[in-house]
Amino acid sequence: MLGLPRNTEFNRIIPKEKLLAMAVTADSVRDVYESQVSRIIWRNKLSRSTYLPYSAVSIGSELELIEIQTKMPVLDKRILKCIDNSIPYYIFHVVTNNNMYQAWAAGKSCLNRTVRIESYHHTGWLQEQDFRFVFTGNTPTATLHNLIKQVDSFCIKPMNEQFEKCSEFMKYFRSMRMSRSYKPVLVLAAIQCGGTISLEKAAQQFIRFYQGRADRGQPTEK
Repeated sequence: MLGLPRNTEFNRIIPKEKLLAMAVTADSVRDVYESQVSRIIWRNKLSRSTYLPYSAVSIGSELELIEIQTKMPVLDKRILKCIDNSIPYYIFHVVTNNNMYQAWAAGKSCLNRTVRIESYHHTGWLQEQDFRFVFTGNTPTATLHNLIKQVDSFCIKPMNEQFEKCSEFMKYFRSMRMSRSYKPVLVLAAIQCGGTISLEKAAQQFIRFYQGRADRGQPTEK
């Protein structure tokens, strides 16, 4: 996946029962897991023994690539935290749904078997041809920081056409009569952005949502 060397491939399904037993202890999170996650695959292990750029790194340092296949175009961040808490290495999460992709990553540290997770960085939903990342750096830490920068670039990259669409949407939103409810799409957008969302970011998420439906040949609203 993502052009990584074949000898880094792990390709093992993480059994649902094992993950639930290890990390997902709260009943509410278990319910979310059941409703949102189809399966989780440990795709790649980048370590001193598998990845040449890491030849000078201690054998215990690794960067993992984990694919999370979802039943819907949304994933509760608590699931990511459960995975990160149960695996004491850096993790680059690839969330997939209906041939669309998201990347999630967070810095983390492990001290006395206690994992501390920093804030998550993530992209919006991307098509396969746009889902491209370069794994550079001679340590797992350097590679993760470079990946986070690439993830952030998807959020701040200027896109004139999308900016114009967003501006038009904002004008319409401020003057429209609320004869229809878009609350489900707004809630979905807020969840995808980690629980809070600005009006401008919501406009961008609305565009992605309806453009995605159009690209897949699904009916959109007028």
